[in-house]
Amino acid sequence: MMKSPFTESECIIQEAWKDGRCPIINGIIYGNGKIKPLNITYVHDEKVPKYNISYGGESADMWLADRGDVKWTYITQLFETHDEQSSMRISCGEGGMGADGYVALSKGEDDALVWVAFFDRSNPFTEVRVSGATVYAKTTLDNVWQFPIAEPQSATIE
Repeated sequence: MMKSPFTESECIIQEAWKDGRCPIINGIIYGNGKIKPLNITYVHDEKVPKYNISYGGESADMWLADRGDVKWTYITQLFETHDEQSSMRISCGEGGMGADGYVALSKGEDDALVWVAFFDRSNPFTEVRVSGATVYAKTTLDNVWQFPIAEPQSATIE
């Protein structure tokens, strides 16, 4: 019997991605199943709601298969853009609850997930664009989140 080239964590996330589901985990979930938790805190502002990001750190990294009882949500894509040269697709949208939002990078003809950023308090992401090596994603609250393509865990919020 031939052994699968995918790890258990990779199989879990790739199968869920194909099924239109995402784990409800605040942070970055990579296509290989590795998780980089990010903490998002609300900062009160009378004009536009603002958020701060704090990082879970290297010690907080874990694999999806080791996480235990993970809750999942179906996601709805609201916008996407493509880079035909690199076969990269960036999509964004919402999860099952009103404040859920996600931004994802996938590649190839099979639309394999490279990473997805999911947050349960960001609000839905409705626009996405790529400039240089950064993904810019706008929420329904008009916050612009910046995700470096190679290191999305280094996200910032304008």
